[in-house]
Amino acid sequence: MPGLRVIPPERAAAMEEELDASPEEVGRALHVTCVGVCSLRSTAAGIDLHIELIDALAERLLAEERFLAGSSEVPALEKQVTRWIADQLGNPFTSKLHRYQSVYTRGQRTCC
Repeated sequence: MPGLRVIPPERAAAMEEELDASPEEVGRALHVTCVGVCSLRSTAAGIDLHIELIDALAERLLAEERFLAGSSEVPALEKQVTRWIADQLGNPFTSKLHRYQSVYTRGQRTCC
């Protein structure tokens, strides 16, 4: 997507630990408009991925979705999630100045 900037996970994780703050506060500290909060559970049966997209400036939930897939369906799940995020980022944000979104993803992985 033109204008999309993704913060490297290492930078986001360091900022999260340093601030011990909410996703909105971390987003503002990183100078991003949108924060992606992800929770991933992986078991032998499959994958359960929950994503929340948060407007860091307006402090509001923009969208959330849960994706379920079998362990063998990871490539299809990646495509589905990518399309969903792209569709959601087309929605209006705090102002027209923020049409070119910056995203940082904060997530947890729990593997069993």
